[in-house]
Amino acid sequence: MSDVDEKAKDFKGGKVPLSFYDATTLAPLSPAAETEIEIQTVWGKSLGYVKLQKNDDKSSYLIDLCDIDLSQVVPPADPNQDEEAGLEIPCGVPRAGSPQIVIGNFKEPVALNCNPIQTVPTAADFMQEGTEPCSPVPIGVITLEESYPFGIVAHDSCISDYISNPKALIDDVRLEVREVQTQKPASGSTTKFRGRSFSATTKQGYAEITGLTYRQLHEVQIVAPPGYVSASPIAPHLMHCSGGSVLWQVAFKPCGEFPDRSVIFVRQECPGMRLPNLPFQALGGSQNADPNGLWNIPSTLTSGTIDFQSQGKVFSPAKIELGKNTPMISIVEVADQPVAQLTSGKRRFRFVDEKGEPFAHRQLRLVSQSGHEERVRADHDGWFEAEEGSRAWADDDASGHSVDGIPLWTSEYK
Repeated sequence: MSDVDEKAKDFKGGKVPLSFYDATTLAPLSPAAETEIEIQTVWGKSLGYVKLQKNDDKSSYLIDLCDIDLSQVVPPADPNQDEEAGLEIPCGVPRAGSPQIVIGNFKEPVALNCNPIQTVPTAADFMQEGTEPCSPVPIGVITLEESYPFGIVAHDSCISDYISNPKALIDDVRLEVREVQTQKPASGSTTKFRGRSFSATTKQGYAEITGLTYRQLHEVQIVAPPGYVSASPIAPHLMHCSGGSVLWQVAFKPCGEFPDRSVIFVRQECPGMRLPNLPFQALGGSQNADPNGLWNIPSTLTSGTIDFQSQGKVFSPAKIELGKNTPMISIVEVADQPVAQLTSGKRRFRFVDEKGEPFAHRQLRLVSQSGHEERVRADHDGWFEAEEGSRAWADDDASGHSVDGIPLWTSEYK
C-alpha cells in the first residue's frame, strides 16, 4: 500500500465549505438548506449522503466529512495486478492519486424558482480536521427544463359519444400554440423568454403538441376546418403548473343546411309591435316567447311541422314547415279570436279509423261556414270541439291518413 493510501486510511475528516452557482449564467444560487448531497470517492464508490448546512456567513454552505466512513476511500486492490507488474511503473509515479471526494447530486429533488436543478459533479481534496480552507468549493448547478404535452380531441357536437362512433371525430382541425411574454421575471430569475410557436393538425380527431414549458403562459388558437364552427367558447390562454399532460375535448358544429331558427310573434293589427312573453302550445307542450317576442326553435329540430295554438288567439301563419328553405327568422302574426266564435254552436266530434281506433292527438284545421279558420288538436280518444257545419282538414302523418274537408254535420256525444 502506498503512502497516499495510508494517509487516506488514517484520515480524520473535517468540514468542507461549498458554494453554488448557475453553470449557464454563472450567477450565484442558494438551494434550500438542510437537504442532503451525495458524496463519492474519486474512484467512484459512493459513501452515501451528508447533510448540507448553511455556513455562518449565510452566503455559503458546508458539509461535515465526519458524518461518513472515510476508511472507505482506500481503493480496492486489483487482483489482476501482481508485484512484477508493478515494477513496470516508472520510478516516482504513485500507484494511486491523492485522496479526494466527488460531490454529486442532491438526494431529494431540489427546485429553484420553481425549476428542478441538479449539480455538476465536482472533485475536491479532503479537508484535514482543524484546517481552514482558503475558499468554498464552487458547485455548478444545471436547471432542468420540464415540459408537458398538450393535445385536443375534436368531434362533432351532434355526436358526443365519439368513442363508440368514430365518424364523429373531425380531421384537419389546426391547433396553434405560442409562448406569451408577461411581466418581467423577478430579480435573479434564470427564466428566459423565447417566444416559441407550435402547431399540429388533427388526424382521426386527435392532435398533440409536445415540449410546452411548465409555468409559461401560452396563447391557444384552434382553427376549425371548412364547414365547421366551434360549438362553445375556447379559452385563448393556457398555463400548466405541474403534473402530467393536458387534454382538451373540443366540440364543433357543422355550418350545414339547417341553422338555428327563430320565430318572432307580432300583433296582426300592428306588425311593427312584438308580443312579449306570449304563451302558446307547440311541439306537444307549452312554450313561451321571450320578453322581445322571440322564440328559438330547438336546434335539434331540422324538419317537420310546427303548429301554433293558444286559447283565444289566431296565428298567421298557423304552422311552419321546417326544411332546407325555411328562413332563419319567421314572422308570425297573432290576433285575438272573437268571443262569439269561441262559444257559438260548438259540439264534440270524434275521428276514428276503419278499425274504430281513435286518431289520438291529431292536428286538425277547421273552417267554419262563416269562413273562420282555426286549428285544434284531438285528445287521446280522438275527440275535439268544432262548430256544427265546419269542415275539417288534416295532413297525412304518423297518426293517420289525410283528411280533406270533411263536413262536420253530425256529432257523437261522449
